[in-house]
Amino acid sequence: MKSLHTKKDKTLIVGIASLLVGIGGGFLGGMKYESGKTSPLASIPGPNGLPRNPNAPQNGGPPTDATGGRSGALMGQIATKDNGTLTIKMPDGSSKTVTYTGASTVTKTENVGVSDLASGQQIRANGKVASDGSIAAQAIQIIPDDQALPSASKK
Repeated sequence: MKSLHTKKDKTLIVGIASLLVGIGGGFLGGMKYESGKTSPLASIPGPNGLPRNPNAPQNGGPPTDATGGRSGALMGQIATKDNGTLTIKMPDGSSKTVTYTGASTVTKTENVGVSDLASGQQIRANGKVASDGSIAAQAIQIIPDDQALPSASKK
């Protein structure tokens, strides 16, 4: 009767096991190496041609504000307003809570014309990016001076 565990069989099993351990180690090592690198997307303008959020994480996770705290934004319809709390009905039918204080800035947008645009104003433009990098604006929002980015505010 022939033995099922010949030296050749054992060598093959050890070789396969070593190969699998090597592949797994290489994968984990590559993951660790890449986790410390900045995303190549960080230097590419966002889809609307504006710079990407510098506080956005480069390797996943929630965005943060300038102090390192989580930041967020939403758009929806106010369902209820009660004592510093807004309940917002989201487009998908779910609800979110927004809290506010007397220090929260509240603005109201109104439609104006292109004649209201002036040098020195900070704006947000959304539209299609042309091959030369310019944006064919579908919408332009004038940012109030008290909400402008420090580097782009009027002097």
